[in-house]
Amino acid sequence: NEYIIVDGFCSVIYGVLSNPGIMGRSYRQGITIVHLGFGYARAALVYQERLMGIAERRWETGMNTSDLIDELESFRLGWLPPEKARLNGGFSITAADLPSEAEGFKPAYLAGPDAAALASHGKIAGGAESCLLACNGLYYALWGQYN
Repeated sequence: NEYIIVDGFCSVIYGVLSNPGIMGRSYRQGITIVHLGFGYARAALVYQERLMGIAERRWETGMNTSDLIDELESFRLGWLPPEKARLNGGFSITAADLPSEAEGFKPAYLAGPDAAALASHGKIAGGAESCLLACNGLYYALWGQYN
């Protein structure tokens, strides 16, 4: 079941990266992609279109966002231990050595039906149309494989 969830999130990552401005930004410095909705907050660290880390935690609309923001801040810097992520019903995996050129994956791009909850901490890259964003991501990933 968790594999399907991660696969679905990967299609959202590609959906966000299909925006040429965001994809270009991933080549200049690392970016954080956050998807909020459907009971979870998911985040990915991306540098030069490469996935450098992925994290997930339980999160519902209306929950206090300060804990989530603190975890995302720790995650983007590579400081979120997997044990802490598990305490919140999630997981955290990062590359052993995050590249210094990624500059701490500072810009955050938000997607998902609850993206507005963190609007003051990033740029909305996709809204309630999560399914369309994911489908666009699948198309973008497939197109990249054959072109």
